[in-house]
Amino acid sequence: MLIVTSPAKKLDFSQDVTRPSWSMPVFLEDSAYLIAALKKLTRQQLAQLMNISDRLVELNYHRYRSFSLP
Repeated sequence: MLIVTSPAKKLDFSQDVTRPSWSMPVFLEDSAYLIAALKKLTRQQLAQLMNISDRLVELNYHRYRSFSLP
């Protein structure tokens, strides 16, 4: 099980993390609701909401736009 407990601003996705099996998240519907709301925000709104740098805003902006649920 992999758990992120804080809104980490610097996650390293350069290494592939493989696990033998995956489970479905408990709050999948809640995630869909939140992602739908975040997809509507502009870059400036994300920066203000998350209080992050322009580089991280750009990264997360694209992540939210391309996010899809299984």
